[in-house]
Amino acid sequence: MLTLTHSTAAGTELECPHPRDQVAPVLRPIGWRPRPDGRWRLPGTAGQPADPRRIALTTAALRRRGFTVTTPPVRTPARRAPRPRH
Repeated sequence: MLTLTHSTAAGTELECPHPRDQVAPVLRPIGWRPRPDGRWRLPGTAGQPADPRRIALTTAALRRRGFTVTTPPVRTPARRAPRPRH
């Protein structure tokens, strides 16, 4: 099972127990890069809110290839309601 997480401090990461060569063809085109500890990460995501589009793209691509992926709920920043005009 692969676990996809996002935190502001670490960015978007994927814990992956599978060999790199099995998941690289799916992850690299989306922009993922391997880390020496066996995890994968999306560069440039630390310090940023989660990107629901790339997370959905990643989970869909991995599931199409038969992998089981878990993801925590992604919170997107709430949009402010427009100010009423007077």
